[in-house]
Amino acid sequence: MDILPTAAETDAEVIADLVRALMERKGLPKEERSRTLATILDLSVQQCYKYLKGRVELTVSQLRKIAGYFDVPLEVLLPISGLPDPEAGIEATLLSDEAGICCTVWTGTQVVISRSIDWIAYEKNGRWYVDRCRQAPTDRPIFFVEHIEVTIDRSRAFSVAVLDDSQETTKSICSHLESAGFNAEPFYTPDSVKQALQTKRFDCYIFDWLLSNGTSQDLIHTIRAELKNSAPIFLLTGEWDTGRADKTDIQRAVASYNLIAKIKPVHMDILVAEIYSASQKQESSD
Repeated sequence: MDILPTAAETDAEVIADLVRALMERKGLPKEERSRTLATILDLSVQQCYKYLKGRVELTVSQLRKIAGYFDVPLEVLLPISGLPDPEAGIEATLLSDEAGICCTVWTGTQVVISRSIDWIAYEKNGRWYVDRCRQAPTDRPIFFVEHIEVTIDRSRAFSVAVLDDSQETTKSICSHLESAGFNAEPFYTPDSVKQALQTKRFDCYIFDWLLSNGTSQDLIHTIRAELKNSAPIFLLTGEWDTGRADKTDIQRAVASYNLIAKIKPVHMDILVAEIYSASQKQESSD
């Protein structure tokens, strides 16, 4: 029987239903499913438990691995709608801060350079590239980017601390990062981050600038000046144009602490790629 999504189900939940149904048909006991999925995807059992519960959405490339392991067509694990056609994906290089990152891109219609478009794809010498629209070449056709999947080296999962006083925002960011293979830990106050830093070190940080009781500047100072931690720090703000966030303070913090500023809403596929790129650079310099 086909599994159809209900109005209340997310794509992640529908996909989890399909994966669990496949495992049941293959006679895999419930207590072994998370462990088996961890073996297939080379991830932790805890992360795969989240996948099977529908808390985090499996990517097309992950579903392809699962289908191959159980020797079934990929279509068995694809919901009727929601995910891009896996056969339409193009192997490409995502250009970010002059670093090339392997990815799969799904392109839309041909477009022209426009401020309303963030990312585009184009073909050059038989290879595809994804870049910001403002940096698009003018001597060849460019195409709208519908979807991106970044290929990440999973030999060691990067740890990312995410701070935002909005629990919904924090959980959403962590969900996207975990889906991409990162170990993301949510925090809602600067003090909770400081407490965690007493016993662990993160590979990367994502902080909202404007919090309910001030800004994240003191926390950033602690990481940079007191802990001497040079890991990438992504600074998010959604109040750039409202006047609530002081632009001068943000600019000074970015310059003083070597931060990577991002304006909300953030394109999560691109943020994942930039975190991976920044972490790779940091790892090579350690």
